[in-house]
Amino acid sequence: TSGVLDALRVSREGYPDRMIFETFSSQYIAVPGLKTAAELAPKPPKERVDTLLERLEVPKEKFRSGKTRVFFAAGVLDGLRAKRTAMQAKIATEIQRVGRGLVARAKARELRKIREAALQAMVAATPGEDIEALRTAIKGAKDAGLPNYPAG
Repeated sequence: TSGVLDALRVSREGYPDRMIFETFSSQYIAVPGLKTAAELAPKPPKERVDTLLERLEVPKEKFRSGKTRVFFAAGVLDGLRAKRTAMQAKIATEIQRVGRGLVARAKARELRKIREAALQAMVAATPGEDIEALRTAIKGAKDAGLPNYPAG
């Protein structure tokens, strides 16, 4: 019964949102940018939560730590969720940027190989008297996107 009364008292004091230490730390320990997962894992749950809240820059008057739960002033938990989502979105964007760059560079390498092969075929056909081979090499070079002037 005293646990219920304590919860009511804390709620009346202006801390309506609450979360179990383990739940809070599991949701926020991996927030990108905090770099705390390995450092905080061995700590007791209460210390872990207090450190996370400090690194998330939550003022001490906006939360209270109980025996098994952390209590938040109105709106604080929603703000933390928004901050976590924004940090995750930033990391997701960075992952997409790197992935798109890898794909673009791979396509560029492949295109360079094709153009180089077309250029070599055109250069190889140039000194000979075979007009048809030269026309085929020039068409292949144009299809590969080579300019109309020779290199060098």
